[in-house]
Amino acid sequence: MTVTAESERLVRAPLSRQQVLRAALEYVDEHGLEALSMHKLGAALGVKAMSLYKHVADKDDGRPSASSPRTCAAWCTGTRPPRRC
Repeated sequence: MTVTAESERLVRAPLSRQQVLRAALEYVDEHGLEALSMHKLGAALGVKAMSLYKHVADKDDGRPSASSPRTCAAWCTGTRPPRRC
C-alpha cells in the first residue's frame, strides 16, 4: 500500500465564530486594538485571513466598546448583538 501526501494531511476541526472572536480578544489584549488585522488574526489561528470571513464580516464585526457592555458580552459568547438596541 502506498501512502500519498494527501492521506497524510492533518484534519483540522472547523473554526467557530466564538473561537474567532475569543482569539481576536486575546490578540487585542496582547498587541492592542490598532494592531489587529484579519491577516494577523488568521496567522494567530493558523488559517488564512479569507477563511475568517465565514465567521465575521470584518475586523470590526461585533467589536466591543466600553460604552456597550452588551456588545462586549456578545464578543465573549460569540453571538451577534442586534443591529440597534
